[in-house]
Amino acid sequence: MAGFQAQAGFARMHLRAHATTPQSCRILRVARSIADLADSESIGTAHLTEALGYRGLDRGSAA
Repeated sequence: MAGFQAQAGFARMHLRAHATTPQSCRILRVARSIADLADSESIGTAHLTEALGYRGLDRGSAA
């Protein structure tokens, strides 16, 4: 179920889950780092959601 939610999140953000673009690679690297900090063996939906949230900060859309 979490894998499906992650794929849906990538689809909404026009990203590919298999990380073929530099943008999706960066998001997956950030999500992996977040999962590591949470001592998780795999990237969960919460990790991916948080990484996608940082995407807006990287683009300068958040104050």
